[in-house]
Amino acid sequence: PKDAQNDYADAESLYSLLENVVIPLYHEVDEHKLPARWIQVSKNSMKSLTAMYNSARMLRDYLSKGYLPAAKRRDRLAENHWQLLHELTQWEQDLPSRFASVNVEHIEIRGADGFTMLCGEPITVNLHLHLGEMKAEEIEVQLVIGLVHGTGNFLSTPTVLPLNAQPTENEGMDYSITYTPTKNGHYSYGIRVVPVHPGLSSPLETGLMLWA
Repeated sequence: PKDAQNDYADAESLYSLLENVVIPLYHEVDEHKLPARWIQVSKNSMKSLTAMYNSARMLRDYLSKGYLPAAKRRDRLAENHWQLLHELTQWEQDLPSRFASVNVEHIEIRGADGFTMLCGEPITVNLHLHLGEMKAEEIEVQLVIGLVHGTGNFLSTPTVLPLNAQPTENEGMDYSITYTPTKNGHYSYGIRVVPVHPGLSSPLETGLMLWA
């Protein structure tokens, strides 16, 4: 499998780095019997990374990205005697069967040379979606895109952008977006369809999605 191949490649890269760089550097000593270069690398790492990898930063992230958003969502769901929560619960009851009726009928991507993209050269995505038993306001179509390295993994968290929706004269909806890369390189991208509701903490909360 591709994921397993990526794991093997990452493991080989890590072991190679340890064998050829890290361990020899640790055992390389100067006239004072000290690993001077290793100590310098360690100090530089502490200087540059401590601000990011420490318990204070971890607690700030937990608070700002976890606890506070969860508390705000709880207060929002509790308004009007938990009306939004009751609506969300009812909405989710038949959601899997209704979402299964959604169908991507047409997709067009212009401006990309395969998966290679150039800085400043826009790509345009157009998609026609048959909603099936879903309503337009219950659907979000997203472009997921980002730079990847040789193993096929994203270099950083990919960008997720919603496509613009436009009703059509025929049954269904048209969606489109123009994305302009800010760097040259090899990109991985895809179009996914997810159900949305005001009571959800995230469009991914339902576990339902359709990749185009």
